[in-house]
Amino acid sequence: MPIDPAPVIADALKKRASKPKKQKKARKAKKPRIPKLHRPKKESTKTITTRLYKTWAAIVHSYYNDRCAICGKENSKDAPLNAHHIMPRQMFSGLRFDPQNGIALCPKCHKMGKWSAHKGGIWFAEWLRNHAPEKYQHCLANAVFDLDCKDRIKLYDVEEDLHERYCDAVTPIGHYKVTAYDRKGNKVESVIKAYNNRAAEYIFWQRWPKDETYEKLKGIYRTEQVEAPKWEDDKDELSATKMTRRTLHEPSPAVIWCKQLDSINQKEEETK
Repeated sequence: MPIDPAPVIADALKKRASKPKKQKKARKAKKPRIPKLHRPKKESTKTITTRLYKTWAAIVHSYYNDRCAICGKENSKDAPLNAHHIMPRQMFSGLRFDPQNGIALCPKCHKMGKWSAHKGGIWFAEWLRNHAPEKYQHCLANAVFDLDCKDRIKLYDVEEDLHERYCDAVTPIGHYKVTAYDRKGNKVESVIKAYNNRAAEYIFWQRWPKDETYEKLKGIYRTEQVEAPKWEDDKDELSATKMTRRTLHEPSPAVIWCKQLDSINQKEEETK
């Protein structure tokens, strides 16, 4: 005779229902998972200076409307316009990327001609003093100022300053939102004004406050280009992430020294 399995199954279900249910252990709260981070990739100083030279040349060309400052010849494929440094860039590093130290010249007036800027230095200096006295005085007054071209932060400062003051001649630089994490896993964000994302990451990394009040950065999560933020000067709450930079509008030591000499000479004349 076949055995009916129904009663056996019913007894097993009753036994299972009578057993007390084990309470589930409370799960510990997991720490926030930090995504994959990276350190900022440095741009070579050669790449930055090459880009700065192109920006500087574009500003100088636009100042003279793409014409030679001496003979008035237009820029063309046969005779491309050159941007000439009035004071040599190797000797006077502070004037290397200063548009006031540049003049647009055709190849003949720049290097090829007998009375060119390179071959006829005395003639060119006299022409500059008569036809562009402001540039002439500016170059003489700021010849003492030096620029360390191996310091990326200073080069980025110069690049930002050029794009701010001569935005009509060159395309404006963008704003990048950098998201990073500190040693404790806290998320940190800041908007940096730079030429590209590599420059923004390096500026953010170098200018993060390095003191006891803030944790050191562990790594950068991502960088994305955003629209220019509209910060209110009175209600600016960036605090730690607000980046301050050295402005290039301050007078150079040479200008201050010349002003001091003038004041001393005036006092001597008054006493006489």
